[in-house]
Amino acid sequence: MGYVETASTDIVRDSLIGSAPFFVGCAFVLYVTLIPLGLASVWPEFVKGNLIVISDAVGSMYKRPDFWLWFYLVFVVSSTMMPSASDRRAWLSLAVVSALIIIIGLLVWPGNFITETLISISPKINIGIFALILVFGVSDAFHLFLLAPLWLIRKILMRMFDVQSVY
Repeated sequence: MGYVETASTDIVRDSLIGSAPFFVGCAFVLYVTLIPLGLASVWPEFVKGNLIVISDAVGSMYKRPDFWLWFYLVFVVSSTMMPSASDRRAWLSLAVVSALIIIIGLLVWPGNFITETLISISPKINIGIFALILVFGVSDAFHLFLLAPLWLIRKILMRMFDVQSVY
């Protein structure tokens, strides 16, 4: 769609510049999902397998004010938030350096640090995983909802203008 040229910097800055659209896009989709669309209460019911509450929540979601505006914004933002190959260029270097620092820190740290750390960060990891599942689940659902109509419109326009698909 487009890009922004930036001066070459160190791997940390390159990683932050490349990942900014992804993190901002995830935060936006998460906000819209939880607040304007009101799906915060659906996740616990989904985990329990309570399909009645889920279907009621999803059924009433489109009755919310400005639903179609939020639907469009989530569709557009989630379509454009994934980093390109050039944006991900510095990620491997940063991941290797970060992993080495963590491994050295775990080997040098005295006591039962690994177990204590994992126990203390486990709830935070669960919240983060919940947020990512919600972001990608809502994004995928919105894209699947528009898949058939957009495919049909594309086919009709291709037939009307006698254009052949390249791919």
